[in-house]
Amino acid sequence: MNVEEMQGVFFSTNVKLTKRNNALEALMMTLKEETEAMLKGELVIHRVVVGKGMLGRQPNWHHRSTDERRGGTTKTWVEF
Repeated sequence: MNVEEMQGVFFSTNVKLTKRNNALEALMMTLKEETEAMLKGELVIHRVVVGKGMLGRQPNWHHRSTDERRGGTTKTWVEF
């Protein structure tokens, strides 16, 4: 193989790899945009849920057991 043939093979390989690289970059950008859109949608849903107080809600005093409201602890049958 002479130098001109080697340069031709190198050039054609370089062109093929450049096309593949460009196609992969376009695919990755599309996937990135789709993923960002999906995550933004989920973030909006989570913000609505947290904003309504469904996730960050603290237990209400009235929902405790009667014994805890009186300041005692719950006992087992052996202790009675």
